[in-house]
Amino acid sequence: MNTALPPLYASWIAEFLPGPLPDESRSTCSECAMCSIGAPVSFEMKTKCCTYIPWIPNFLAGKILENQVAVFESYWDRADVRPQGVWPDPDFVAEYHPSSPFFGRNLKWRCPYFLEQEGGLCGIWENRNGRCATWFCKHLRGQISHNFWSATEALLTSLEKILSLWCIHQLKAGSDQFREAFPLSTDEPAFSVWLKQQSFYEGGSATPDLKWGVWLNRERTFFYECYKLIAPLRWKDVREICGSTLNRLEQNMLKCHDRLTSDFFPDVLKLSEFHMLDIGSEEVRLWTINPYDPVTLPKTTVRLLHRKNGTPMEEVTKMVPKELLLKLFDAGILI
Repeated sequence: MNTALPPLYASWIAEFLPGPLPDESRSTCSECAMCSIGAPVSFEMKTKCCTYIPWIPNFLAGKILENQVAVFESYWDRADVRPQGVWPDPDFVAEYHPSSPFFGRNLKWRCPYFLEQEGGLCGIWENRNGRCATWFCKHLRGQISHNFWSATEALLTSLEKILSLWCIHQLKAGSDQFREAFPLSTDEPAFSVWLKQQSFYEGGSATPDLKWGVWLNRERTFFYECYKLIAPLRWKDVREICGSTLNRLEQNMLKCHDRLTSDFFPDVLKLSEFHMLDIGSEEVRLWTINPYDPVTLPKTTVRLLHRKNGTPMEEVTKMVPKELLLKLFDAGILI
């Protein structure tokens, strides 16, 4: 699987990340690992993991429209189109829950950008948002990889929010009141600001011209112009626009990348908190965060690990193969 970020994001990340992105080759989209026989949780081939409709920030929407992507165009009239970007339709927002057991199975939640006729691929792959670009069902280094991609998602989703607002202010979309209600910030708005924002959405009293201003009935052109503003930016420009919040997220991503590329292994066996599911009389599945990628162990091994909790690794490796201990460490079972 090609785990490269979308080209725009990849160019920015490459300017500060001291090494390549991890290749999550176990997360196979073309031949879905979660649809295979023996998967710990079974997804439907007609949905795969695409039972989620992403928000597309205005600048990415502009590039997708420029490319004349048919599945994006066909969803336009149903979507919640705002100056910030293209949001899922209200029916999906009302029904969807990220921790639902129907994730990967509910055809009603399937992303409108899913290309069923091509075996289940993403129709906006080159311009997918930060959340979709950083989600994997399985990771080469388990929780360590998961932590890196979570840090990457936090950074990308924050810059998407700020850059989409920056475009609104640069292009003077909407009325003065609209732009005042959506300042350049990733922080949760004060209650008074939140109330102003609600007046523009969710059945609020504001008319479309107050939201779009001079761009009313020219929404597609507005999105084109947003992409033209963002495309030339380098990472230093993005950081300057987004401010100190992005600096903190960048440092966290660098820290997680350093851990990902490190060969550190603990000297003493220490078990973390984890979930456990019996899969027969002899075996169990263990996981910490990601139930889609558990580690399967004999129950005798789990009992041994509990007995040896706090024991030097040098002694434990005489009874448990180090390769397995490394896998458990990557998965977050050992810390």
